[in-house]
Amino acid sequence: MTVHAASSPGHPDSILKDIAGKLPVRPNARKRMIWMACMAIGLIAFIFLLMSEPRRAWGAYAINTLYFLGITNGAMVLACAIRLTNGRWAGPIMRIAESMSAYYPFGIVLFLILLFAGSHTYLPWLTHVEPRQAPYLNFPFLVVRTVVALGALWWLSRDVARTSLRSDAYLLKNHVAPELKPTYAEAFANLGATLKARRKPAEADTSPPDSDSSVT
Repeated sequence: MTVHAASSPGHPDSILKDIAGKLPVRPNARKRMIWMACMAIGLIAFIFLLMSEPRRAWGAYAINTLYFLGITNGAMVLACAIRLTNGRWAGPIMRIAESMSAYYPFGIVLFLILLFAGSHTYLPWLTHVEPRQAPYLNFPFLVVRTVVALGALWWLSRDVARTSLRSDAYLLKNHVAPELKPTYAEAFANLGATLKARRKPAEADTSPPDSDSSVT
């Protein structure tokens, strides 16, 4: 293979180098400041509304939290559907959908704040509930089922995204910036150790019997 062929635009190495060159090595300070300013504006608006109309403030908070968690869940369902149907045409769409899983930890924290700080304001059944509904409509069970469900979704989505991105990351590990190479090397070193540990029991089960054993 010639150097010219390897550097041609359609060659796989050229494509991988182009993708690796777009990976951010350092956080963009300007974009971070913009997002921090937007978060500050939202927090100030929430506090102002909370002081004047608490029920309306927590209602808006709940709608926003559920809205973005719903988008995250829908994106992961879409990514899994594309993977299960072998939809290779939708590779970029699947990667965008998988990236939505990064919101889960933030969404869980926001939802816990909603449960512990605002649930008694906008959930009337926490204080006025019929006896026959009390085993289900109570605050401790609400917290338990919410934490367990969101934690399971976070764990599953994280595992799906990590498994899906593993092949792409392996192809990019030799083309990323020098600052990122130790991270890639460590990730695939741990992967190699895990695969070796899983392979040993399988090799032991399929090993041939000892030659000293007698045949009757």
